[in-house]
Amino acid sequence: MYSITDKASFQRCSEDLTRLHSQGALRGRAVILVANKCELVRSRAVSVDDGRDLACSYNAKFMEISVGINHKCDDLLVGILNQLRLRGEAEATEEEEAPKERSWTR
Repeated sequence: MYSITDKASFQRCSEDLTRLHSQGALRGRAVILVANKCELVRSRAVSVDDGRDLACSYNAKFMEISVGINHKCDDLLVGILNQLRLRGEAEATEEEEAPKERSWTR
């Protein structure tokens, strides 16, 4: 998460994603890049395109929200739940396929 009014927070977010990616911590995980304070249009320091580009470079979802006025906060929570459900379904599918692979090698 970063603030659209603070270019330094965006830069830190980018550095954090780079570090996590280089360590392999993002592999197989759902990532959502969240821009906060979208109601402060006149103070914007980070464009929507910059946020989308960063999210795209790490295969992440992107959202702009405003906690201050509760704009799209519910959508963010629903998105997180959907990502967790998808992750759970993928893990369940892998577990079902794993015994088949093991039995084939025996």
